[in-house]
Amino acid sequence: MQRKTKKKGTWNDPVVTTRIVPDLEKRSFEFTFANMLDVPGWPSVYLMLGFSYLAGSKGRIDDKVLLEYLPARTFDLVVLAGWIPPKAYEPDPKDKTGITIGHWHVSKTFHDEFFRVLQEGMEMLKDFARTDEALASGQKITWKHPTPKELIEGFVGTKRRPSKLWLARQMVTTEGYAQSEYAAIQFIKLRCKEPTGVQEYTGRGLRQAEVLVKIFKREDSVKYANLKPQDFFWTAV
Repeated sequence: MQRKTKKKGTWNDPVVTTRIVPDLEKRSFEFTFANMLDVPGWPSVYLMLGFSYLAGSKGRIDDKVLLEYLPARTFDLVVLAGWIPPKAYEPDPKDKTGITIGHWHVSKTFHDEFFRVLQEGMEMLKDFARTDEALASGQKITWKHPTPKELIEGFVGTKRRPSKLWLARQMVTTEGYAQSEYAAIQFIKLRCKEPTGVQEYTGRGLRQAEVLVKIFKREDSVKYANLKPQDFFWTAV
């Protein structure tokens, strides 16, 4: 294993040691490597670290953090937790390109694939950061449409889908949901309220949004074919 030596270790980084939300532990089982270069859990780790960073920065995240710092910390966790074997990322001994992710030497193929699977998470975090920065400044915000409120209120109110309470109860019985009915009700209420201050992004909230996507697509797979969890968070344009 090749590693740069100008900076030893990364576990002393405060983001890694003190601010990783508990949701990461719940997600650890997701890191199975049917394909070593295409792991759905990596974006989750990236977002959990990003949410922690957002909480302390009030939306102030530059490209260096988005594209270098957070991916490097994500890879630190993946490697040091043993979620990926060295043979999946180490370059050929004859490889002299010196490609790295953080402090780790990796093959070009792995580097490109790693950033490919993180791409959607990067874009989501950038949207959230822009929104939080606008909220923190107190400026008037133009929201992306449909807003979470428009999505939810346009979905319920029919004979088959009568109310938000019905939707909350659907969340409780949908695979992947691990909270109470009360938590589902509160999450839906929050989605339907335009934020006036910096939003709170958590792994739990993202999971709840993922469950809503499942329900919406289950009810109308054509209309909601392109729906994503981030659509249930208010986003500035």
